[in-house]
Amino acid sequence: MEIDVLDLSMMDKQILAEMLTQLLETRDVLRGGGRKVMILRRIHGLSPAAAARLRAVLEELVWRPDAPALIWCTARTMTAVVATVADGFVWRRVEGPAGGRRLDREAVAGGAATPPTIQSYVAETLRQMALARSEGPPCLAVAGWIRGRVYDLLGLMIVGAELVGALTWSVVRMAATGALRDGQARRCLGVLARARWYPSYRTPLMLELILTAVYEALEPDSAVLTE
Repeated sequence: MEIDVLDLSMMDKQILAEMLTQLLETRDVLRGGGRKVMILRRIHGLSPAAAARLRAVLEELVWRPDAPALIWCTARTMTAVVATVADGFVWRRVEGPAGGRRLDREAVAGGAATPPTIQSYVAETLRQMALARSEGPPCLAVAGWIRGRVYDLLGLMIVGAELVGALTWSVVRMAATGALRDGQARRCLGVLARARWYPSYRTPLMLELILTAVYEALEPDSAVLTE
């Protein structure tokens, strides 16, 4: 049986270790020399947390002398994630086709330009939400836009505590520069102070609730006074 990591959803990657445990313990995937054989393709697409859980499964079901399973892994590049489990495998490097197919990463990234950070992404998200609230009342398209930002954040492997911290920093910075009114900043900080999340469980709904609450708190002060 083969599992391609890049074909898995973000949540599936987080429970990959549990999936492998169930498959290898309860099913005959493919018998090879008395062991069940499975192929994991492109494991460089795993998150560091998922790789740590994968290593625990490998130590239990693959690397023991009497282990019931044998796993082949493939990776396009050597990353920190691959290095997490690389010491337990026999290496075989397959050379790619010769030619000028490799990209100059510095040229693509714009030379020595500083790459964007998660904090800068969250700050830009907050700035766009504040701009949208200043231009008029919310519309239905906002829900789709917020959900898109949520899945971007999930791709960055951000958790609720990190999102709240980044939003708090961004609110303070925008209030200090005058981009947010005092009333908007106080409401946002109040929402973030009351935000709740599951520290070790990343869910789209959790992040979506936090962003939606901040979006509602960014209502212009004039609208609040009118009500």
